[in-house]
Amino acid sequence: MQASTVGLCTSGTAVLQMQLARLPCVVAYRANIVTEWLIQYTTQLEYMSLPNILLNSPVIPEALFSKCRPSCLAEMLRYGGIYRSL
Repeated sequence: MQASTVGLCTSGTAVLQMQLARLPCVVAYRANIVTEWLIQYTTQLEYMSLPNILLNSPVIPEALFSKCRPSCLAEMLRYGGIYRSL
């Protein structure tokens, strides 16, 4: 079994565990349209993942809501979790 070179996870403690293991990752988060709308228009957070919130910086690439689609995730994972704005 080969070790992973990049991981895909949801926002939460899983992304912290990947960072502690020094595994590059991409955070994916999708919800139903009402929940997404509420999050986008009632919160002032710029980021969804805990490392990005704590550091107030886009350390971990995030594919949120409408950007959380296969083509976007594939491109983000292809670059090994290196932050690129899509």
